[in-house]
This record gives sequence, C-alpha cells and structure tokens, in this order.
Amino acid sequence: MLTFFLAAALLFGGVSTLSGKADSTAYRFGTVHRSCAPWDGTALAFDLRRNAKAEDNSPRISISIYKDIPHGQVAAPLTFPIDIHENMGNAATRCAKPGGCWPASKGTVTLSNFEEGKGASGSYELYFQDGTVERGKFNVRWQEFREMCG
Repeated sequence: MLTFFLAAALLFGGVSTLSGKADSTAYRFGTVHRSCAPWDGTALAFDLRRNAKAEDNSPRISISIYKDIPHGQVAAPLTFPIDIHENMGNAATRCAKPGGCWPASKGTVTLSNFEEGKGASGSYELYFQDGTVERGKFNVRWQEFREMCG
C-alpha cells in the first residue's frame, strides 16, 4: 500500500510539473542590490520571497554573489556555483522562520537577465544539509542600496 502511495505521489507530482503549473512554494519574488563581499569587495545580494507582498519575517532565500559579478546589463545567461566548502565563495541561506536560517551546502544560481538599476530574472537550485532541495525561477526588482565596502 505504501509503495502504491509513493508511486502515485511521484506520478502526480511529475504530472503537475510537466503541465507547466507554477510551484506555489518557490521563492519567485524579491529584490536584488549591490552589497559587500566578506573581503569588502562589491557583491550582489538577492532576497527571494514566496509572494510579492511578503513581510520582513516571512520565509526567504538570501543569495550572495561575490565572484565574477555582472555590472551594467547581462544579455546571455550566467551561472554561479554555490558551495559551502569553498572559502569566500558565493553563498545562499534559507530562512524558513525568524531565527531559523540554514546555509545551502551546494547549488547554482543562473541569471537569465540582469540590468543594474532595473532588476534580474533567473533560476536557482540549492541543496541543504537536511536533504531538502529548493529550486525555482525568480524575477526580482532592483533595490537602491548604498553599500559602504572597504
């Protein structure tokens, strides 16, 4: 019986994915802005939420791109690796509830489109130490932020 239930769950889960329905649990909305890398260089910071009108304490994924960050406008896709074991590498964190944040152990973030001052779109696939995976597409707006690096 359990085998039948699992097979049905996989089948129907696959059908909804193949049908193109949006994943309501994906972190699709949010902002991107300039930030500072751990060594005080420039960085890009993404704050992804599940809905466009999220409150400050709502679940989120924070992504920081420290290496090879784009400037100006990007027309071709750029993929950034996330690896918790890479010293001073790009990073991602999932905060499912206030005070409950966990770093992604590995993954990727791909920028399909980026325009400084306007926003970005792309996708992410993040693996966490508890075995969960967060993946989805995002479309975020630019947020002015005066970074004071260095």
